[in-house]
Amino acid sequence: MKEYFSVNEMAKLNDINPRTLRYYDEIGLFSPSFCDENNSYRYYDIEKFEELDFIRYMRYLNISIADIKKIMAETDITSYKDTLNKQLTSIEEDINKLKAIKGKINQRLSDVELVSDKSKINIIEIKKIDKRYAFQIIAKIENDEELNFALSSKGRELKSNSLIIGNVAVTISRDDLRSKKYGIYNGLLIFNHDSKAKQNIIIKEGLFCCKRFQGGHSDAAVHYKDMYEYIHSNGYAISGYAIERTCANHMISSNIMDYVTEIQIPIERL
Repeated sequence: MKEYFSVNEMAKLNDINPRTLRYYDEIGLFSPSFCDENNSYRYYDIEKFEELDFIRYMRYLNISIADIKKIMAETDITSYKDTLNKQLTSIEEDINKLKAIKGKINQRLSDVELVSDKSKINIIEIKKIDKRYAFQIIAKIENDEELNFALSSKGRELKSNSLIIGNVAVTISRDDLRSKKYGIYNGLLIFNHDSKAKQNIIIKEGLFCCKRFQGGHSDAAVHYKDMYEYIHSNGYAISGYAIERTCANHMISSNIMDYVTEIQIPIERL
């Protein structure tokens, strides 16, 4: 049975790049058993296989080289356990981040699919919408320039990845809705799918009168009039401020016919 193995032999038997073995040697993580004085070749003995297996397994668990070196230097069960627990916590944090990203992707896909379904455009419907989390910014907004200014000056203080189409909405107060003043917005909502993200309001679960229409905020007034009449002719009353959000605009399509905005007005039975 062979007792010693060169770098290339060790690499081949363990399906690892020889450069990786040389790097591990340079940083003091995994060194050869001895170096031949005559030719400077480095050799590993059979016991090194178990050591390399341990290193590779720890790297598979995505544990840092620094932590692996610490474990191997201390050979202490407590150190080993602490490192695994630390890695487990890191993995759980990564999983939560990925879940949040998945939720945002699904929301955007849902918006895009609805935008593509022209049969849903200009249809008024009553929908039950689940509880939502948001950060509210109080600001008078009468045009796109003021909207962009409010987002730039206040919204970016959140340092959030939520400042994208579909996650940002303007609002019209209940008093203005009842007075049929549809051209002035009184604030912004920045939605967060993560309840732990920075937010200052919770939009309660409830019934909403909803409508999607082709166009942007400047085209919304006529649709508010239709929705106002629909709400009152069907035995409902407006119970809060309107939420108006862009579902698709020039950022995701060059075709103006793809531009879609949604209005959501909270309602209650009379």
